Amino acid sequence: MDLMADPANTQSIFDQCEVEGYNALILDKVSNSQDTDQWAQAFKEKGISVVITNNCDIKDGVSSSSGASHYLLGHAAGEAAAAGLPQNAKCLAILSTPGDSASEDRWKGYQDALKEAGRDDVEILDVKNNETWAKEKAMKIMEDWLQIYPEIDAVLAMNDGMALGCVEACKADGKDVQTMQFYGIDGLADSCMSIADGEMTASVLQDAADMGANAARLAVDMAEGKITEPEEYLIQPIIVDSENVSDIIEMHKANGFIQ
Repeated sequence: MDLMADPANTQSIFDQCEVEGYNALILDKVSNSQDTDQWAQAFKEKGISVVITNNCDIKDGVSSSSGASHYLLGHAAGEAAAAGLPQNAKCLAILSTPGDSASEDRWKGYQDALKEAGRDDVEILDVKNNETWAKEKAMKIMEDWLQIYPEIDAVLAMNDGMALGCVEACKADGKDVQTMQFYGIDGLADSCMSIADGEMTASVLQDAADMGANAARLAVDMAEGKITEPEEYLIQPIIVDSENVSDIIEMHKANGFIQ
């Protein structure tokens, strides 16, 4: 069942599960800030289990979760940047929609990792929000930045799509992207291919297969009564760079994301 990227459809998904007699629901919320507590608690009273996936910050008291810490994803990306950025690097940061908790947590992770590594020399020239994480809109932001800043060493993006959008904008402007650095988060197939081509510098894998498999495990165990209290499964961030990208590409091939 597809929420069609509209939080308003969540109610109908819960209603459909109840009418059709499902024992459990695995829900990937449209937004981490979406409040589903009331529905999940009502389901608990009706004997229907709920597992929230792609999110680990669940406090409704009844749902299990299988997801990632967005802060830790950002921290891992920041660790990669701290190790790879040149001295006195001039950087730009691109976030998602203002108020998006996943984006803000990732950015906090980036910043903390740079600080912990003693990279006070790194200069953040600008921080921009980009609506809905979109690659195309990130390209426009990068185009504007290229007109403003004559010297850019790196882009710190809160997801791979925005990082790739910035890469494309720089290439279209005639920049040699292999002399710049681009950091993303998610470890998606396209970003891995870009890393292999020497364009993106690094990403952080958010293993969707691991997340989904454990969401299914939790849902079955809850429905069968093997789990009586909410459990959290937290995937571990994996930095993807030129050293290990071939292994991650093989994983994406095995999962059908790369032909």
